[in-house]
Amino acid sequence: MGDAGTDPAELLPDSDDARLTELRSLLIRPEQVKLEELDRRLTSPESLAEQVSGVLAHAVAMRGSPDDRLALVLRPIVEEAIRSSVRRNPQFFADILYPVMGPAIRKSIAEALRTMMESFNYSLETTFSWKYLKWRWEAIRTGRSFAEVVMLHTLVYRVEQLFLLHRESGVVLKHLTVDGIVAQDADLVSGMLTAIQDFVHDSFGGVEGSLETFRVGELGVWIEQAPRTVLAAVVRGNPPPELSALLRTQLELIELQYVVSLEKFDGDTSRFDNTTDLLRPCLISAQTGRRGPHSARQRGLGGREAQPWFSAERLLLVVAVLAIVAIAVFAILALTSS
Repeated sequence: MGDAGTDPAELLPDSDDARLTELRSLLIRPEQVKLEELDRRLTSPESLAEQVSGVLAHAVAMRGSPDDRLALVLRPIVEEAIRSSVRRNPQFFADILYPVMGPAIRKSIAEALRTMMESFNYSLETTFSWKYLKWRWEAIRTGRSFAEVVMLHTLVYRVEQLFLLHRESGVVLKHLTVDGIVAQDADLVSGMLTAIQDFVHDSFGGVEGSLETFRVGELGVWIEQAPRTVLAAVVRGNPPPELSALLRTQLELIELQYVVSLEKFDGDTSRFDNTTDLLRPCLISAQTGRRGPHSARQRGLGGREAQPWFSAERLLLVVAVLAIVAIAVFAILALTSS
């Protein structure tokens, strides 16, 4: 027997050694070639870049679907790249933005000038118009503010309060009011609405549908109902039928965005604090006799436009004021000379 440390291949004849090497090459060579190719791909930057480029778009699309982590990671990189590009070549970005910014700036300036002229015209009108002078006297006589008197005389309608209620429990989910309105107790109003609804249902149970509007003195209450919520709008004046469509649209958006919170409602109204953004567009108003964003004319209600400055009524008023001033001056001069 040979020594324990002797390689068995050394004991074989040369012919057997060659055959063993050939057999090893036949058995292992394909796997060895694959391993060498895999090692080349993993260690070569060019090869790695080529492989990643083939699946990069698909990977980004898949990563962007579940959450926004990819956007959060890329945001600083993209922002820094844009910042560096702007510093290096600002004219390039100026040329890109010019077609958009030019018309926007011109429109903004034109709108600002138009608003300023309308405000100036309205100020002159409210200062010298006989109608507004009468309203100023009414404000002094009644102790009300001039703005309040003008609003009472020119108001077509105004949505003053909104109550968003949970339909099943009657709990007030959100309550909004316009500035200057003394708000009633929301829970008390909710109980009143629920009682009225129950009364109508019990008294006219055979009639399909539900209560849509009712009046309390000078105020009207418009009610829109959805499967899980009720929206009640307290309105002063005579609103157009389009108000009902607006209330219904916003209520449908609330039902859609808060479907889970409404289905699992447990009395916690804090989940509905953000409904303010959906309810606020319903706090609209319209006035006559004035141009502007709240005018009846612009809302399609047929309100009359402000009268032109050079009207016969205003001219007569100016002449009367000048005559009074002239008489006063002559009287002062006469007293001085005597």
